[in-house]
Amino acid sequence: MDAKQTKTSGSVMIEASRSVVWNLVGSIENMGRFSPETMKTEWLDGASGPARGAKFRGTNHNGFFQWEVDCEVLVHEPEKRFQFGVGGDDSKFDAVWTYELETRGASTKLIEHVDAPILLDKNSVPGKNPKRLQELTGLIDATLSYIKADAEA
Repeated sequence: MDAKQTKTSGSVMIEASRSVVWNLVGSIENMGRFSPETMKTEWLDGASGPARGAKFRGTNHNGFFQWEVDCEVLVHEPEKRFQFGVGGDDSKFDAVWTYELETRGASTKLIEHVDAPILLDKNSVPGKNPKRLQELTGLIDATLSYIKADAEA
C-alpha cells in the first residue's frame, strides 16, 4: 500500500436484520468485544450514550504497546451510520472511524471505514510504522468477522 494513503475499509454481508447489527455497532460498549485492538471504552464528561458530540475514551493495545485515546461521536444515525473521531482536536482528528449499514433483503451489509491522517505524521508512532495501514485493514476484517459471527449466532 502507498505510504501516503490514509484510508482503508472493509465490508461483510450479515444474515441478520439491520436492527440486530446496529445493536452491536451503534455504540461504544461493544468495541472491546469485537476489535482486536480495543480493550475497553468509557463515556466521558457525563455522557451515557451515543449522540453527536458525546466523548469517550478508548483503551487500546497492539502487541506490548498500550494507550488511551479520547474520541468524539461525529454521527449517530440509528440503524444507518455511526462515526467517531479519534485523538487530535475538534478541528482535526488523528483518525475517523465509520460504520455504515445497508439493508439487502433480510440481510445487512456492514461497511467499516477508517481515514487516519495521522499516518502522514512521521513523528507520530502510527506514522513511523510503514505497515500501519495494512494493520488497520486486518483489524477491520477481524472486527467485521467477529460482528458477523455474533449477529448470526
